[in-house]
Amino acid sequence: MHKGPGERLGISIRGGAKGHPGNPLDKNDEGIFVSKVNEGGVAFKDGRLKVGQRLLEVRSYNFSLQCFYQNS
Repeated sequence: MHKGPGERLGISIRGGAKGHPGNPLDKNDEGIFVSKVNEGGVAFKDGRLKVGQRLLEVRSYNFSLQCFYQNS
């Protein structure tokens, strides 16, 4: 997915080590999850991101490895 200048990605996220739990099925899960996809945003138009999906990587930053190293 590509966001051009002046465009909004149009998602909200929850979770992370110090954030609000993002996984409604596991309050101890420190993953980062999509909590909202706004109509009209790039993510909505693209159609691949859905509410509840875990974000694993953004711009080559691997969230799953970050959680692994923090817990080691």
